[in-house]
Amino acid sequence: MENDDYVWSAGGDKKILNWSIQHSQVPRRSVDLGLYDKPIRKISLNTDVNKMVVLLEKFNSLVLIDLNHEPIQPFTLSYNQEHFLDVATSGEYFCVLGNSATVVIDGFTLNSTTIPFDLELAASVSSTKDAIDNFYKNVTHNNRAEYEKRKAEKFDAISEKKRRINSHV
Repeated sequence: MENDDYVWSAGGDKKILNWSIQHSQVPRRSVDLGLYDKPIRKISLNTDVNKMVVLLEKFNSLVLIDLNHEPIQPFTLSYNQEHFLDVATSGEYFCVLGNSATVVIDGFTLNSTTIPFDLELAASVSSTKDAIDNFYKNVTHNNRAEYEKRKAEKFDAISEKKRRINSHV
């Protein structure tokens, strides 16, 4: 969540959108990652540096998005990894779990440190079953209207829940 009202979300259409929870409106900002031709695995927003790291499925690079610039232009950071599994933030840092190492990136300078796994840990990570079995979503012209309807219903439910919570405060 960026602040008390806006969240970032990623979809099967390879777009990252910045939504208003309060108003459930058309996104105020968006980033199109279609040029990578990979499903989005995970996004991690670091509000300390106002940047986002995006992991793509079975992709050996990270996509970094600097939210301080308009228009938003994503760029890639390449590392010696087969692919990345997870990302989190801590202070000004992004901590990225790869299949054979953890990469720690300073969000201000973009300097990074790679911490390789020993053979036992690398084997354990490689043998772990992925918690997410399918990153592909069908948002083609055949079901686009249904997709938009489901999305609107979800935002309505969030707005209603927020109204109920606020009415009890």
